[in-house]
Amino acid sequence: MLETDKFLRTLGWERVAQQELELLSPNEQAVLDAYSAGVNAYISEIEGSELSLEYMFLSVLNADYEPPSWTPLNSLTWGKAMAWDLRANLDSEIDRAKLLKTLPRNQIEFIYPPYPADHPYIVPGLPIEKD
Repeated sequence: MLETDKFLRTLGWERVAQQELELLSPNEQAVLDAYSAGVNAYISEIEGSELSLEYMFLSVLNADYEPPSWTPLNSLTWGKAMAWDLRANLDSEIDRAKLLKTLPRNQIEFIYPPYPADHPYIVPGLPIEKD
């Protein structure tokens, strides 16, 4: 994983996230602080492999390892990692946008069916708005 780590570090996600962190409003900062406090509360209650499978193996290699506290910087950096992963369908999104110029919506929805509306919501009571 060394080559992967080197590559990801050259992308500079953490550096950019640090710059963005300094631009946040007090309300946005408060949200990230509250989220970090929740993550850290969870981490403090869970140990080893209960936290994640890799910690079971890590304890063999480094028995004294403790996960560091989560920070707002971690949240912003992780958001960039998620965006990187979610870009995988970029070509499909571009094709869909091009087709929207020439095909009616019902044909587009046949080619690209909408995401099922009956999936569980992460935050109860906040349904996704439909077109």
